[in-house]
Amino acid sequence: QGIRSEIGFSDWLAYSKGAGMRFRTRPPGVVVGPVSAGTLNLSLACTRAKRLAGKPLKFTLTGPHMLAKTLHDLHYRSAEKLAHAIAEVLAAQVRHLDADVIQLDEANLPGHPEEWKWAAESINKVLKAVPKKAKAAVHLCFGNYGGQSIQKGTWAKLMDYLNALAVDHV
Repeated sequence: QGIRSEIGFSDWLAYSKGAGMRFRTRPPGVVVGPVSAGTLNLSLACTRAKRLAGKPLKFTLTGPHMLAKTLHDLHYRSAEKLAHAIAEVLAAQVRHLDADVIQLDEANLPGHPEEWKWAAESINKVLKAVPKKAKAAVHLCFGNYGGQSIQKGTWAKLMDYLNALAVDHV
C-alpha cells in the first residue's frame, strides 16, 4: 500500500532522468503515500513454495535498498527513508516465513557503495526478523540486467558493508 502500479508519462519522464536507473525503461511503481503491507503476503508464497520443494527451501525476496532505488518516490523523497519504511514492512512479513534460508536480493548496492551505511541498517532490519531456525542470506551482484553489465565497482569498496550485515552467508 502507498505504491501505485499505474505509470503515467510524467512519472516515466521524471524517473528516466534519475541517476543510476537508466537501465530501466520505467519504474516498477510510484510511491505516493506511506508504505504499508497492503495485499503483500510473503508467508502465503513461501508456504506454497515449501509444499512444492523436495529439498530444503531458499525463499528469496527483493531487499529494501533495491526496492527503494528502483521505485519512483514522490512521498518520502529520500531513498534512505523509503528503504527504512520498506524494511519495516518486509521485517513484519519475514518473521512468519517457514524456509531453511531466507535471502534478500540486493543487486543495486554494488553500484552505489557510498550508500552502504543506511543500506546495511535497512537490510539488517529485515535480516534480524529471519526466524532463528532459518539462515539469513544476502545476494549481491554487479548487474546482468537483460544480458548487459550495468554496474562497475570493486569488492574492496563493499567490505565495510559486508561486515556490517547480520547475515549467515552472502
